[in-house]
Amino acid sequence: MLQIDSKNRITLTRGDTAVLKLYLKDARDKSVNIGENCSCILTVKENTDTDSALIQITAKDGSFTFLPEHTKHMKYGNYVYDVQVTMDEGNVYTVIPPSRFTIGEEVTW
Repeated sequence: MLQIDSKNRITLTRGDTAVLKLYLKDARDKSVNIGENCSCILTVKENTDTDSALIQITAKDGSFTFLPEHTKHMKYGNYVYDVQVTMDEGNVYTVIPPSRFTIGEEVTW
């Protein structure tokens, strides 16, 4: 099960498949098509001081797809994630700043 609250905090049941759709708007409130003029990466780490990523997913058609293998090695608990967009011209933006990413318990693994 995937849950996202109003503060961009994510809870994902360990081992579940889930799709997270990202919608971007420019400074004029116009929708930006992800993939057409940018690349988008979601990164999960133990904390913001850690160098290595536990999960890193590139968006396809504006969506991040979590697969069971992304989380099966992770312990239950809280981590941190962000989403970074790189525009075609090379400008980089963190569109979701470091936020909580929780791996929830599961029974049937």
